[in-house]
Amino acid sequence: MEFTLPDENHIRPKLSGLVCVIYMKAPRRIMDVEERALARALRTVDGDMSLQDITAKVQDFRKERRGNDAEGPSRFAVGRLLDGSAWGVPDENCEKRGPKMKLSEREVKKLIATLKKLQRTRKGEIPVRMILFRAGLHSRVSLRSGVRYLNREGYFWYRPRHKPELTADDMRLREAFADTWMKKRKAFWSTSCAFIDCKVYTAYTTAQAKNYSYSTRVRGIYRPPGAGLDPKYTTPSPLKHRRGVGKGDTSRNYMAVVANGRIRRFIHVEGKWKTDTWIALLEGRVKTAVRASGATHVFRDGDPHAFNTYRGRAAESAFEWTTVQLTPRSPDLMPLDYALWTEIQRRMRECELAKLEDDETWHETPAQFWARLERTALGLDKATVDKCTAHMRKRLAALKDAKGAHIDLD
Repeated sequence: MEFTLPDENHIRPKLSGLVCVIYMKAPRRIMDVEERALARALRTVDGDMSLQDITAKVQDFRKERRGNDAEGPSRFAVGRLLDGSAWGVPDENCEKRGPKMKLSEREVKKLIATLKKLQRTRKGEIPVRMILFRAGLHSRVSLRSGVRYLNREGYFWYRPRHKPELTADDMRLREAFADTWMKKRKAFWSTSCAFIDCKVYTAYTTAQAKNYSYSTRVRGIYRPPGAGLDPKYTTPSPLKHRRGVGKGDTSRNYMAVVANGRIRRFIHVEGKWKTDTWIALLEGRVKTAVRASGATHVFRDGDPHAFNTYRGRAAESAFEWTTVQLTPRSPDLMPLDYALWTEIQRRMRECELAKLEDDETWHETPAQFWARLERTALGLDKATVDKCTAHMRKRLAALKDAKGAHIDLD
């Protein structure tokens, strides 16, 4: 049986190499670096030179170097090089290959302007479909293309951060607070100020309950694609997947008094948190802790149930120190909120992990949990506490620059 080689002139360029391989014929060699440089130089020096003449000169150049039997590059290959679709970055004036952009620069600007307008008027999630529809571009591009245009302009999909909603009055009060206190030195915040705040803790006593507690606070995790359902990459929802903590003394409200580099008091608030409870603590253990630390200013929030009441403020005015109430919705100005509560939880978790490594079945009673929590809080070192309180100066300066808005220091 005889085989006849097909004529390459009747074969599309993309298939010619494949046909040559099938018929055991060596395909033409691609252009090397020197040949590509020659073709570009000929086009640059003489812009009127035709593609056929440039191809002929490149073929002659190859024959001079490799002999008359060397087969030069095709006109198609030289043309692809010069129009920028192969072997290098195209010039600005060259034809750009690949899918054309479906939106003009003006339409992209309109897309971004529509997104910003929706963010001013709507609160919450804004779907890409709504952005395209409001911009009148929903018939021009798909949802995926809309996402690509937003990413190209620097807008990406992020999980929102948890921050209190500030009103215009809140921002004015925060800016005025920063004006009043931002010029104080670091030593003032570390040695002359006391901070008082409360937090409710829950006692998780078993290993399974402890792991559940800390898994609900995971903000993010690194994982490979397609592994989202792996148990080590999932976290339970604190609302939908709540787990019981058992019976007994499983929840307590604690008040911390921070002054002069230490947590001076870590008080279990028994009973209902109200004005009478605050006055009793103020005239007892809180008064002793503040006087022993030498603090001249006491900072607290405006809790309307105990602190910020007529009787509560009257009781505070009877003492020699100055009581300063923080502005509403400002946990970023309370060292216990922005640093020390988290540090206590971190050290509690380190202790639990160390014990679980030695004994996977380790557990504790609620009384043991509360005792360990109090030891951890009162055992915070002076360097850690001073660092957290001295950070107030930097936070107030950032608050002033932000004109009372949220600051990016958490």
